Amino acid sequence: MLTDSIFEGFDHHPAKNIPPWREGCFRLISWWEMEKFSARNFYLIGNLLGILPAQIEKALNPDCTQPSSDEKVSLETRNHVTVWVIEIQKHCEEIDLEHAVSHAKRFIWRLERDMTLGDIRHQITELKDRIYDSMANVLFMHVPKSEAEFYEPVDAFGPDVSSAFPSIWYDVRESHTCYALDRPTASVFHLMRVLEVALVALGKVFGFSFSHTNWGPAIDQLESKIRGMGSDPAWKSMPDWKDQQEFYSQAVSFLGVTKDAWRNYTAHARGTFDPKNAKVMLVNVKLFMERISQRVSE
Repeated sequence: MLTDSIFEGFDHHPAKNIPPWREGCFRLISWWEMEKFSARNFYLIGNLLGILPAQIEKALNPDCTQPSSDEKVSLETRNHVTVWVIEIQKHCEEIDLEHAVSHAKRFIWRLERDMTLGDIRHQITELKDRIYDSMANVLFMHVPKSEAEFYEPVDAFGPDVSSAFPSIWYDVRESHTCYALDRPTASVFHLMRVLEVALVALGKVFGFSFSHTNWGPAIDQLESKIRGMGSDPAWKSMPDWKDQQEFYSQAVSFLGVTKDAWRNYTAHARGTFDPKNAKVMLVNVKLFMERISQRVSE
């Protein structure tokens, strides 16, 4: 007769938890979260599957002789096996092992009919395989701790930049997330979109509309306008016009260098960037947007 002693002392079947990877798709979850969710259940499933065959054989041959695979299993023993498989099924349900749950149900249904020891051994092996299948269907990507801080930041460029340029939040977030996921060229692409918003905003300061203008002509027009600030009565009347001229000249110069060294290659698929270069751009674009937001906004 099968013993139920293995169940003693266990807190049976807490309410089914939601797997941490389903609480929010495409979010980072820690190894600790995974352990808290599944470690106890895997431990119990492993114990049950490991002990069950020996318990069945002991029930069939109390004198410890090796039973034959063709030996019929009594109804009483099959009922006890059913209890154990139900226990395994419930633990599989708690940690979302769908294939294993389906096979456990079939196993329980088959236990209602005549079975040999070989049949039950085969079903146990199949149940183990379905557990492996269920685990193999859930995939995870490891993000190193040094990059994890870049994944989906809330306000990576700070409140001043967000207030001055609210439309860039998506590309700022994506530039950091792509960097965290080892997609440096995509990270740079999103940073170029951020700078394009800044370019359009600079155009408005000088009366230009750059919404559908290539960077080259836009930068040329801005440089010309900035050089002429000293002869423009509107600018000349401002006591700090020289400071503003230096400010805007530096801003446009940065955009010009970025266009030649980064944007043209990103936009026209002539080059790719490694994580080191993408990290440099993350830092430089942040510093640029922090500075330009002191005087310019959308």
